[in-house]
Amino acid sequence: MTKSWNYLKEKYNSNEPLKIEWACAILLAFVMLIIFAYIDLISFTAWSNDVIDSIADSSILDFFKVSAENANGSFHGGASGIVFYLIPWAIWNSPMWLIQRFLPYNTITSSLSLVWSKLFLVFCLIITLIYTYKTIMYLTKNKAKAKWGIFLSFSFVFTYIGVFYAGQTDIITTMLGIMAIYYLMNGKNKLFYIVSGFAISVKYFFFLPYVFIILLLEKDIKKAIGKILIGLVPSVIFYLLCYNLPMYLSDGSSQTSMIDIFGQIVNPTFSILRGQKLSLLIVALLILAFIAHMIIPKNDTEKNKLIIYFVTSAYIIFFTLGFHEFYRMILLMPYIYIMFMQNEKILGYNILLDTFINIGYIVVLSCTCRPFFASKWSMKFTLMDNLFQLDAFHNKVSPFGFFEFHMKDQIQLIGTISASIILVCMAIILFINYPRNKVKFDLERPKFERCLIWLRILIFVPIIVYLIHGTMN
Repeated sequence: MTKSWNYLKEKYNSNEPLKIEWACAILLAFVMLIIFAYIDLISFTAWSNDVIDSIADSSILDFFKVSAENANGSFHGGASGIVFYLIPWAIWNSPMWLIQRFLPYNTITSSLSLVWSKLFLVFCLIITLIYTYKTIMYLTKNKAKAKWGIFLSFSFVFTYIGVFYAGQTDIITTMLGIMAIYYLMNGKNKLFYIVSGFAISVKYFFFLPYVFIILLLEKDIKKAIGKILIGLVPSVIFYLLCYNLPMYLSDGSSQTSMIDIFGQIVNPTFSILRGQKLSLLIVALLILAFIAHMIIPKNDTEKNKLIIYFVTSAYIIFFTLGFHEFYRMILLMPYIYIMFMQNEKILGYNILLDTFINIGYIVVLSCTCRPFFASKWSMKFTLMDNLFQLDAFHNKVSPFGFFEFHMKDQIQLIGTISASIILVCMAIILFINYPRNKVKFDLERPKFERCLIWLRILIFVPIIVYLIHGTMN
């Protein structure tokens, strides 16, 4: 009995993620992979087929025309914008396209095809984790920290949501972003600019941390502006090449006005200067940009710490003060965990705060976001659908439906409290992890508790059980 207890105690205090922890995290990811097919994934899969169709039937220059015809069944109409990411995705999905081409088979209504299509994003996640590991090893020379960095990144709430549930392209930007930063730290500046440009072209949100990196490293304003514009080159080239193509920016596309998107992002606002609206997000970002530009790193070690810190800070400010889709916060991964691994003395504080943030966001999304895990949008054409002949899923099985039915009068209060906790935890993380912070911390408490890791892993289990139970009743 004593030997067994000592063995368990030794494992509990292990300085690396345990195999059983990895197994549970991967099992949860696999379950989410096969039981959800969010409508955006269906559209991305349809557009990837449109890429191959345009080549096979006409030419790649007719892609937007082929996409606008929507023969492959996108829920959002034709593709639009900068779609570099669809080329590797189309190559990935080509085996399923071949089956559809020559057999009575529909990739969009096939659960197998949708799982295969989502695996492309899992592949991007794996590349992201590889470069996360390489980055932490470069910064700390510590394998245990590198292993924890990739485990925390993998088990992050929004990794599950963004990749295994929603199947969003944000992970592609995340992959390219961490690759670019790794190249920058290793002195490969040309690769940094090229890969950053493509990261921005997939999702413009990476432009924000990219600007902060340039302001931190380049103190000449003219040169800084020039280097910032370099990041937009792939996007501009794509736009110029495609502007006159048939059906590009057509009414039948999924194009959304950038002005409308920007208007949503900069909320919330408050009145100042004769009733004019002031955006908290813009104010906070401008202050942070000024700080980044004023700081001169003392050496390469501090420079690398500051790069990770300002990338993390830019995303934290964006996600706490601006409007964003419920899956978007995956962009914060893996930078926040790289930052944690660089600050071993306060790792216990960071993991505790991170756990509160993970739980808080689940509660906030469950209280305020109808599409979040709503079976109407995410469980059609899935293995669950095929195996159990489930049809016409209802919103009532979403977490929002649960809160709306059982706690209708308390939803706003619960959401407000949770959002407040998240904001405070984020602010504390930015404060205690600032590379030049001179505050002395109690190095003995809190310790890095393994129970928090298990809480992060199992946080989705009640929701998934509830969803499956709701669809089968």
